[in-house]
Amino acid sequence: MRERFSPAATGTRGWVRTTALVFLAIVADGFDTAAMSLVVPTLSREWHLAPAAFTLPLVATNLGAVLGYVLSGRLAARFGRAAVVGTSVVVFSVATAAIAVVGSIPAMTVLRVIAGAGFGCVLPAAVALAADVAPARARDGIGIVVTLGLPVGSTLGGFLGGQLLTGWGWPSIFWLPGLAALLLAVALFLLLPRTTVTASGPLPEGAVRRLFAPGVRGSTILLWSYAFLVFIVTYVVLSWLPTFLLEYGFTPADAPLGAGLIALGGLAGGVVLALGAAAVGAPRMMVAGCAAGALLLGVLGLVPMSTGLLLAVLAVLGAALAAGPIGQAGLAVALYDSASRATGVGFAAAAGRIGSVIGPGVGGLLLAAGVGARSILIGVAVPTLLAGGLAALLASRTKSTKDEMTDETPGGEQVSADPLPRLPADRQE
Repeated sequence: MRERFSPAATGTRGWVRTTALVFLAIVADGFDTAAMSLVVPTLSREWHLAPAAFTLPLVATNLGAVLGYVLSGRLAARFGRAAVVGTSVVVFSVATAAIAVVGSIPAMTVLRVIAGAGFGCVLPAAVALAADVAPARARDGIGIVVTLGLPVGSTLGGFLGGQLLTGWGWPSIFWLPGLAALLLAVALFLLLPRTTVTASGPLPEGAVRRLFAPGVRGSTILLWSYAFLVFIVTYVVLSWLPTFLLEYGFTPADAPLGAGLIALGGLAGGVVLALGAAAVGAPRMMVAGCAAGALLLGVLGLVPMSTGLLLAVLAVLGAALAAGPIGQAGLAVALYDSASRATGVGFAAAAGRIGSVIGPGVGGLLLAAGVGARSILIGVAVPTLLAGGLAALLASRTKSTKDEMTDETPGGEQVSADPLPRLPADRQE
């Protein structure tokens, strides 16, 4: 199966428009993903339940996302990437809006699994679609740019969450972004470049074995392991931060501000990552992010500080942690060819999302056992350091590959290799 892009996808205007549209889809993804964590402090008081009682719907979101990431590549190969992006937005927007009218944790859990599957399907297809229509000079950075929509959406959720909770109540956290995303889905179906899927052999997006071809096998294993660890850390922090902040003296209405600042820091960190990756390589930026993240988690757990300083530390922590979820998508785009790109992005993200299932679950169990927020934050510094070690190994492989593949043209001009070993170039049609 191969996808052929219509003439609307060509030219500067076409690829910029496509990138902007899929970026907005990921913004909606980021907002809706964060919605559950924002309402836990409020719902725990209104429903007279311990915060740990909401572990299941938090975990269900990420469990559904794993399913979506795994299926995204095959669905994109069969129905086209644009169709998968639009349909996925419809799925998670409807499921998110529906949570506003439920009144039990089991119902929330079911809807969060469905919404999570939509979240998971949209990202790999969106990144792959943007990369395919972009010019070669911009392609490797597209994964980072599009994935920046996640912290943008989380930032909006954090800064708007408190106002929505105060003015409209907790249901508005779900129905308002759900309806907005549904309107966006209409634009996606109308404006994204149409693709024609034609039969010409097996489904390339489903060929997971291509991710383990000679030259990329070791990098794939390192990338998946790194993603697994950094998603554990990121989702312990993101899923439970509004609840953790109650221990620091925040009210349920004020707690989303901390989530907004850590997401805003993640947005800034993503920009720094994009710039730094061009200069020193994404894996080295990931090493630096892990080292800084582990240090800041220790500071949050051990050092007494004022509210203003705490919020500043959270913003910097968000910047440090951003290198993980954002950087791994960018590396996957650079690592795999077009035929395997959606599968590569999806399975790397799925490996991470398995960590995002485990992280909130462990966090909830620790809270239920009476472990304090400060101790949990100190504990997650350990997998952060381990992830930094894996990123360092990935950086060393990157350097070796780059040194081996750098050559001189007959005219004496230096030609540098891609930052990671890649699968064979796409066959020209």
